[in-house]
Amino acid sequence: MKQDVQHPADPSNTAGGSEGRAKRRPKKKRNRFHVVMALFLAIVAVSIALVVVIVANLNFDRKGAGAQPDTAAVFGVKSISVEGDTRYSREAITGISGIYVGQSVFSVNKRRAAEQIKAAFPYIETVEGSSSSFDTIRIRVKETEPIGAIYAGGRWVVVGEDGRGLEALPVESERPSRYLYIRGADPLAEELGTVMLDERSLAIVNELRAAFVSAGLDGVGMIDLTDKTDILLDWKNQITIALGNDANLTYEIQVAVASLPIILRERGATVRGELDIRMYSDPSITNPIISFKPETAGEEGG
Repeated sequence: MKQDVQHPADPSNTAGGSEGRAKRRPKKKRNRFHVVMALFLAIVAVSIALVVVIVANLNFDRKGAGAQPDTAAVFGVKSISVEGDTRYSREAITGISGIYVGQSVFSVNKRRAAEQIKAAFPYIETVEGSSSSFDTIRIRVKETEPIGAIYAGGRWVVVGEDGRGLEALPVESERPSRYLYIRGADPLAEELGTVMLDERSLAIVNELRAAFVSAGLDGVGMIDLTDKTDILLDWKNQITIALGNDANLTYEIQVAVASLPIILRERGATVRGELDIRMYSDPSITNPIISFKPETAGEEGG
């Protein structure tokens, strides 16, 4: 009689096999959990270390406030460069900026440094602070261009394109020979570094200076703004150019440039007088007239 032989059951096809796999899965999950925890703890440790370093650097700078400590911060500034064409020394600019070698890079305040530099040095118009590398600070400065001098507080004051007072000069002559004299402009303030020219006066002067360059007019030594409806120019201390108001200044300078050679040719190179082109400042006049009034002997002597 034939007997059935029972073969051992395949564990993979039995409930026991399923239970075996189920028992092995938690081990894999536990391994992944340990890896994640290890990474998390490593990140936390690095973060804490960075915080400790930053706090230490900040405390270092607070202790050194007002003086440059002998010991450098952990992440300290290693070099400071000053770029730009300026009359002020690198040492003076970096000194007033408040930034110094050895200072923590985390405590460098570029905005405050720029404000301090501009306040201390009137000729400096713009200041840009940047980091060319992690531990190198670059300070880039640009000076304003002087446009002339005004009389304020018993002295000559050189003013820049933005109207700020740049430099005080002693009164030694009728007007400063090196600078365009801006007459009749009442100063808004007397402290250097502050805006001294009012907005309208500044606009007139800057437009005239640009017109001088574009038209090729040299030799203007004074702009008289005493009456802004009757602006006057002193050309080579020889001829007064009457412009009228500030409505058409650029074109009037072109007219003056075309008229002066004719006057000198017809009346002599040393003639003195007033070139009147006021009509060109009135747009309602269709046929403006140019006139020249020579200076008489009595006027010249007086």
